[in-house]
Amino acid sequence: MPAFTASSTVYDLLTINGGTTLATVQRGAFNGMKVKEISLWSIGVTTIQSGAFHDVGDLVKLSLYNNQMETIPDDAFNGLKQLKTLCLCSNPLKTVNASWCSQMPALEMLQLQNNQLETIQDGAFNGLNQLNT
Repeated sequence: MPAFTASSTVYDLLTINGGTTLATVQRGAFNGMKVKEISLWSIGVTTIQSGAFHDVGDLVKLSLYNNQMETIPDDAFNGLKQLKTLCLCSNPLKTVNASWCSQMPALEMLQLQNNQLETIQDGAFNGLNQLNT
């Protein structure tokens, strides 16, 4: 994915879906982008590199619905302190990693339906005081 040029404008939504195919969300792919919601739906994502969403501080909703991710790196969501909704539905995810949620203290909704979960690590939901769904 090409790098975005930083702007002072905060956009409401960045959507990549439909006829697009994107196997890897690269480290820093969204660096400097000011957006409230990123939706990467049904585009074949198999890999999220560490730090892929690191510098998207305005992000409140991230949807990775219906992709092919079996694992997600420990620090994939590092820096998403304002994130309120994370949708990881319909992926072949096997584990809910304890380090993910500690990076998202404002998280209110975590969607994990239609995965192949085998393990929820100890402490996976620690610190999610705002989680209600």
